[in-house]
Amino acid sequence: WNDPLFLPAAFDKGVEVVPISDALSLQVGFPISFRQSSHVVAEQEAPAAPPADGMTLASWRWYNPSSHVGAVLGHEGAQSLTALLRERGWITALETGSADNTSTFAMM
Repeated sequence: WNDPLFLPAAFDKGVEVVPISDALSLQVGFPISFRQSSHVVAEQEAPAAPPADGMTLASWRWYNPSSHVGAVLGHEGAQSLTALLRERGWITALETGSADNTSTFAMM
């Protein structure tokens, strides 16, 4: 899969927003493209470890890397990123997640 996930014209758009409350929110998305694979994974069968050139949809769903990213970003210990950002007043809450609604890429 060598096609861009988003067409260049999508980046020419802009939105102007006027806040109506003091709530702050930032959403950042990272597209993760999948390698093509014809291998069908049974529900209880672990797929092969993802190779260096990318993961397949099956390996994404089995190994669920977004849960690891979420655990690191969402950790609220004293020396965590969440604690630092909260201390600086930059966040009040932090959420992570992913969606893999296509067979070619996921958003994390």
